[in-house]
Amino acid sequence: MLKLFLREPLRPVVYVNEGDTLYVLSLKDNKSQQIVANSNVAFNIDHYDEDWTKLQSIQMQGRAHVVEDDAEEQKALGMLIKKFKQYASMPLMGQNDMVKSTLM
Repeated sequence: MLKLFLREPLRPVVYVNEGDTLYVLSLKDNKSQQIVANSNVAFNIDHYDEDWTKLQSIQMQGRAHVVEDDAEEQKALGMLIKKFKQYASMPLMGQNDMVKSTLM
Protein backbone atom coordinates (compact mmCIF):
# COMPACT_ATOMS: atom_id res chain seq x y z
CA MET A 1 0.00 0.00 0.00
CA LEU A 2 2.74 2.48 0.82
CA LYS A 3 4.18 2.29 -2.71
CA LEU A 4 0.78 3.27 -4.11
CA PHE A 5 0.65 6.41 -2.01
CA LEU A 6 4.22 7.37 -2.84
CA ARG A 7 3.61 7.11 -6.58
CA GLU A 8 0.39 9.10 -6.58
CA PRO A 9 0.73 12.88 -6.55
CA LEU A 10 -0.19 14.59 -3.31
CA ARG A 11 -2.92 17.18 -3.66
CA PRO A 12 -3.98 19.85 -1.19
CA VAL A 13 -7.70 19.91 -0.47
CA VAL A 14 -10.19 21.75 1.69
CA TYR A 15 -12.70 19.53 3.42
CA VAL A 16 -15.59 19.27 5.81
CA ASN A 17 -16.35 16.25 7.88
CA GLU A 18 -19.43 14.59 9.24
CA GLY A 19 -18.23 11.99 11.70
CA ASP A 20 -15.85 9.64 9.88
CA THR A 21 -16.85 10.98 6.46
CA LEU A 22 -14.89 13.71 4.69
CA TYR A 23 -16.27 15.75 1.80
CA VAL A 24 -13.98 17.48 -0.70
CA LEU A 25 -15.01 19.66 -3.63
CA SER A 26 -12.82 18.78 -6.60
CA LEU A 27 -12.55 20.15 -10.11
CA LYS A 28 -13.62 17.59 -12.70
CA ASP A 29 -10.00 16.87 -13.46
CA ASN A 30 -7.28 14.46 -12.49
CA LYS A 31 -8.32 14.25 -8.81
CA SER A 32 -11.78 12.98 -9.67
CA GLN A 33 -10.47 10.70 -12.42
CA GLN A 34 -7.83 9.24 -10.11
CA ILE A 35 -10.46 8.52 -7.46
CA VAL A 36 -12.66 6.74 -10.00
CA ALA A 37 -9.64 4.67 -11.09
CA ASN A 38 -8.45 3.94 -7.54
CA SER A 39 -10.66 4.69 -4.55
CA ASN A 40 -7.89 4.27 -1.94
CA VAL A 41 -7.08 7.64 -0.38
CA ALA A 42 -4.91 8.95 2.43
CA PHE A 43 -5.22 12.24 4.29
CA ASN A 44 -2.86 14.18 6.48
CA ILE A 45 -4.60 16.95 8.42
CA ASP A 46 -2.54 19.26 10.52
CA HIS A 47 -2.99 22.30 12.70
CA TYR A 48 -0.09 24.72 12.68
CA ASP A 49 0.74 27.01 15.56
CA GLU A 50 3.69 29.32 16.09
CA ASP A 51 4.05 27.59 19.45
CA TRP A 52 5.32 24.20 18.30
CA THR A 53 4.18 22.54 21.52
CA LYS A 54 0.62 23.04 20.18
CA LEU A 55 1.16 21.41 16.76
CA GLN A 56 -1.34 18.68 15.96
CA SER A 57 -1.60 16.21 13.10
CA ILE A 58 -3.60 13.15 12.16
CA GLN A 59 -3.17 10.71 9.26
CA MET A 60 -6.03 8.62 7.92
CA GLN A 61 -6.75 6.17 5.15
CA GLY A 62 -10.04 5.43 3.52
CA ARG A 63 -12.04 4.91 0.35
CA ALA A 64 -13.47 7.67 -1.78
CA HIS A 65 -16.06 8.06 -4.50
CA VAL A 66 -17.79 10.84 -6.37
CA VAL A 67 -21.17 11.65 -4.77
CA GLU A 68 -24.03 10.83 -7.14
CA ASP A 69 -26.97 11.62 -4.84
CA ASP A 70 -28.17 15.23 -5.36
CA ALA A 71 -29.45 15.65 -1.80
CA GLU A 72 -26.17 14.44 -0.28
CA GLU A 73 -24.21 16.67 -2.66
CA GLN A 74 -26.26 19.74 -1.68
CA LYS A 75 -25.90 18.94 2.02
CA ALA A 76 -22.11 18.63 1.70
CA LEU A 77 -21.96 21.82 -0.36
CA GLY A 78 -23.87 23.67 2.36
CA MET A 79 -21.39 22.39 4.95
CA LEU A 80 -18.45 23.57 2.81
CA ILE A 81 -19.98 27.03 2.29
CA LYS A 82 -20.61 27.34 6.03
CA LYS A 83 -16.97 26.48 6.81
CA PHE A 84 -15.38 28.35 3.87
CA LYS A 85 -17.32 31.59 3.30
CA GLN A 86 -15.38 32.24 0.07
CA TYR A 87 -17.36 29.47 -1.63
CA ALA A 88 -20.64 31.37 -1.22
CA SER A 89 -19.86 33.71 -4.14
CA MET A 90 -18.35 31.07 -6.43
CA PRO A 91 -20.11 28.95 -9.07
CA LEU A 92 -19.34 25.53 -7.63
CA MET A 93 -21.47 22.85 -9.20
CA GLY A 94 -21.18 21.83 -12.82
CA GLN A 95 -17.41 22.11 -13.13
CA ASN A 96 -16.75 20.33 -9.81
CA ASP A 97 -17.36 16.92 -8.28
CA MET A 98 -18.21 16.35 -4.64
CA VAL A 99 -15.96 13.57 -3.38
CA LYS A 100 -16.92 11.54 -0.32
CA SER A 101 -14.26 9.70 1.66
CA THR A 102 -15.10 7.17 4.33
CA LEU A 103 -12.29 6.56 6.76
CA MET A 104 -11.11 3.08 7.71
